[in-house]
Amino acid sequence: MLPAALQGLDRQQITAVIKSAPLGRVDREIARLRYVERLPLPDIAAQTHYSRQAVGYRLQKIAIVL
Repeated sequence: MLPAALQGLDRQQITAVIKSAPLGRVDREIARLRYVERLPLPDIAAQTHYSRQAVGYRLQKIAIVL
């Protein structure tokens, strides 16, 4: 599920919002993988070398920032 700030936006607009958000490099990549690439948490965890639980936690914090 997309955060409210991203609902109704196309991929290019979502990418722009993520790039302009006050996020660190890792959180920006996690947000891109989840909200632009639409990857499931296990795939994001594998690509970022974080646990699935850590990715889920970070996504909760990212959604607040966006």
